[in-house]
Amino acid sequence: MAQQEQLKKETEDETASRSSSPEDASHVYVTKRQLCEDMSSSATAFFMISAVLFAATAVIFIGLLKIPSGPMNIALRILLPLMAVGSFMVGISSRRSVKGLKDQADDEERLTEEVLQWLLKTYSADDLDNQLLAEDPGLSGEELSLKRLELIQDYLVTGRDLPDPSFVDALCDMLYTRLYEEV
Repeated sequence: MAQQEQLKKETEDETASRSSSPEDASHVYVTKRQLCEDMSSSATAFFMISAVLFAATAVIFIGLLKIPSGPMNIALRILLPLMAVGSFMVGISSRRSVKGLKDQADDEERLTEEVLQWLLKTYSADDLDNQLLAEDPGLSGEELSLKRLELIQDYLVTGRDLPDPSFVDALCDMLYTRLYEEV
């Protein structure tokens, strides 16, 4: 329960940190697992860059690559090692962030499955359709599909108090698929 509250707080913090312009409403939700994979790829890339820079530094200092003396030589002898160390430090930092993101990804996946199971146990496709058709018997086709999504979204926001609109949209898509497209 505490993990859910922590994930909910993190989601609220992420939502609050975004500006409230209309463009932000169209963000595609990126799962913590995807962020974790991206961060892991970034860490690997920074380690590779650091290795190349260390190798270039070694080649220059050993003298295998002759660079004429002057400002360029001095700059390379100072900047290459600094960039190599900087890249290595960013790689270490990214690798550490991956560990925290893995835990968050696990929590998010548990919350997602819990919310999906809650709605699927509480409401069936027929329940949702009956409610919508009771309010407006003339609904059909695309209009009915949009109303279904709105109703699912409303249940998620009010029933589970999910503050991140892009997370709610992602859950709506999953639920709609499970309710109406899996036959």
